[in-house]
Amino acid sequence: MNNAPFQNLLSQVNNLFARYEKVNELTGDNFNVFRILKLESSEVRMHSAFLAELLNPKGSHGQKDIFLKLFIDMFCYKGRQFDTQSAEVVVEKYIGTVNYDDPEGGKN
Repeated sequence: MNNAPFQNLLSQVNNLFARYEKVNELTGDNFNVFRILKLESSEVRMHSAFLAELLNPKGSHGQKDIFLKLFIDMFCYKGRQFDTQSAEVVVEKYIGTVNYDDPEGGKN
Protein backbone atom coordinates (compact mmCIF):
# COMPACT_ATOMS: atom_id res chain seq x y z
CA MET A 1 0.00 0.00 0.00
CA ASN A 2 1.33 3.42 -0.98
CA ASN A 3 1.21 5.75 2.02
CA ALA A 4 2.64 8.73 0.13
CA PRO A 5 -0.76 10.42 -0.49
CA PHE A 6 -1.66 10.16 3.22
CA GLN A 7 1.74 11.42 4.30
CA ASN A 8 1.41 14.31 1.85
CA LEU A 9 -2.05 15.16 3.22
CA LEU A 10 -0.85 15.01 6.82
CA SER A 11 2.13 17.19 5.94
CA GLN A 12 -0.18 19.79 4.38
CA VAL A 13 -2.49 19.72 7.41
CA ASN A 14 0.52 20.12 9.69
CA ASN A 15 1.74 23.11 7.65
CA LEU A 16 -1.74 24.67 7.77
CA PHE A 17 -1.91 24.16 11.53
CA ALA A 18 1.52 25.82 11.94
CA ARG A 19 0.38 28.80 9.86
CA TYR A 20 -2.78 29.23 11.92
CA GLU A 21 -0.74 29.06 15.12
CA LYS A 22 1.57 31.78 13.77
CA VAL A 23 -1.40 33.98 12.80
CA ASN A 24 -2.92 33.47 16.27
CA GLU A 25 0.39 34.40 17.85
CA LEU A 26 0.74 37.56 15.76
CA THR A 27 -2.86 38.71 16.22
CA GLY A 28 -3.33 37.71 19.85
CA ASP A 29 -6.29 35.45 19.02
CA ASN A 30 -5.24 32.96 21.69
CA PHE A 31 -5.68 35.56 24.42
CA ASN A 32 -8.79 35.02 26.54
CA VAL A 33 -9.17 37.12 29.67
CA PHE A 34 -11.89 34.78 30.95
CA ARG A 35 -9.56 31.77 30.72
CA ILE A 36 -6.90 33.66 32.66
CA LEU A 37 -9.42 34.52 35.38
CA LYS A 38 -10.71 30.91 35.33
CA LEU A 39 -14.21 32.13 34.47
CA GLU A 40 -14.72 30.35 31.14
CA SER A 41 -17.64 28.29 32.43
CA SER A 42 -19.49 31.31 33.86
CA GLU A 43 -20.89 32.33 30.49
CA VAL A 44 -24.29 33.69 31.40
CA ARG A 45 -23.24 35.16 34.69
CA MET A 46 -19.92 36.63 33.51
CA HIS A 47 -19.49 36.80 29.73
CA SER A 48 -22.99 38.02 28.98
CA ALA A 49 -22.94 40.56 31.79
CA PHE A 50 -19.54 41.84 30.68
CA LEU A 51 -20.63 42.22 27.05
CA ALA A 52 -23.92 43.81 28.06
CA GLU A 53 -22.09 46.36 30.19
CA LEU A 54 -19.75 47.25 27.31
CA LEU A 55 -22.63 47.60 24.83
CA ASN A 56 -24.79 49.61 27.25
CA PRO A 57 -24.71 53.32 26.32
CA LYS A 58 -25.39 54.05 30.00
CA GLY A 59 -22.70 51.63 31.19
CA SER A 60 -20.25 52.38 33.97
CA HIS A 61 -17.42 52.64 31.39
CA GLY A 62 -18.54 56.22 30.71
CA GLN A 63 -17.96 55.92 26.95
CA LYS A 64 -21.65 56.38 26.10
CA ASP A 65 -22.62 54.51 22.90
CA ILE A 66 -19.16 54.15 21.32
CA PHE A 67 -18.85 50.37 21.96
CA LEU A 68 -22.38 49.73 20.70
CA LYS A 69 -21.71 51.77 17.56
CA LEU A 70 -18.50 49.84 16.91
CA PHE A 71 -20.32 46.54 17.45
CA ILE A 72 -23.11 47.49 15.06
CA ASP A 73 -20.62 48.72 12.45
CA MET A 74 -18.69 45.46 12.69
CA PHE A 75 -21.49 42.88 12.85
CA CYS A 76 -24.73 44.36 11.54
CA TYR A 77 -26.14 45.32 8.19
CA LYS A 78 -24.64 48.71 7.30
CA GLY A 79 -27.78 50.15 5.72
CA ARG A 80 -29.87 49.76 8.86
CA GLN A 81 -30.06 52.67 11.29
CA PHE A 82 -30.06 52.17 15.07
CA ASP A 83 -30.62 54.73 17.79
CA THR A 84 -27.58 53.76 19.83
CA GLN A 85 -27.85 56.61 22.33
CA SER A 86 -31.19 55.49 23.75
CA ALA A 87 -30.66 51.74 23.30
CA GLU A 88 -31.39 49.47 26.24
CA VAL A 89 -29.30 46.36 26.79
CA VAL A 90 -30.94 43.20 28.16
CA VAL A 91 -28.69 40.25 29.04
CA GLU A 92 -31.34 37.59 28.45
CA LYS A 93 -34.91 37.99 27.35
CA TYR A 94 -37.51 35.31 26.81
CA ILE A 95 -39.16 35.86 23.42
CA GLY A 96 -41.47 32.88 23.38
CA THR A 97 -41.44 29.37 22.01
CA VAL A 98 -39.84 28.84 18.63
CA ASN A 99 -42.04 27.22 16.01
CA TYR A 100 -39.66 25.09 13.94
CA ASP A 101 -42.45 24.26 11.47
CA ASP A 102 -42.72 27.93 10.52
CA PRO A 103 -40.46 28.65 7.50
CA GLU A 104 -39.90 32.12 8.96
CA GLY A 105 -38.63 30.53 12.20
CA GLY A 106 -41.13 32.56 14.17
CA LYS A 107 -42.38 32.02 17.66
CA ASN A 108 -45.78 30.65 18.59
